[in-house]
Amino acid sequence: MAKESSLFWMPTYNGVLLEQHLLLNRRNEITDDYQVKQRELVNNSCVYICTTMYHEIEQEMEQLLHSLHDIDCAREKSKRQIESHIFFDGAIKGDVLNNYVLQLISLIPRTLKVKIEHCMKLKAPYGMQMRWRLPGGMFFHIHLKDNLRVKNKKRWSQVMYMSYVLDFKEKLNGSDR
Repeated sequence: MAKESSLFWMPTYNGVLLEQHLLLNRRNEITDDYQVKQRELVNNSCVYICTTMYHEIEQEMEQLLHSLHDIDCAREKSKRQIESHIFFDGAIKGDVLNNYVLQLISLIPRTLKVKIEHCMKLKAPYGMQMRWRLPGGMFFHIHLKDNLRVKNKKRWSQVMYMSYVLDFKEKLNGSDR
């Protein structure tokens, strides 16, 4: 006779609808295949963490960065790909960063455990993008919006990150995740 854990999904007993519970809880080839496919789908998925910023105080920025560091550390144990994106409104004029961006960047070495010098800077149609790879392998992006190039306000930042993820990133990856 096989072990209970190999026969049933959940080792529980339901006396109210015993037959139905046993039928639905029983493992078989169809449900096993479905569970394996679900696990593969979860492991091969990509999670995009998108945040908007404007004039946040240092404590809020630090709290966000600590949370991202914790996610990066936890990410090492899973196979899931995770990226973090911060869309910063009115962050740059030409090539000059505003004080709020400088404040955020000054917190990065202490909270995310990466050096500022390891940043990859890219020109973008909306301003500039800064990118780091965190110690756990997660990519961390800061998108600096220039109000002269793209409309400011939180809703436009949300439109940008949805467009970035849905249009640009997924097409770039050739993904069907």
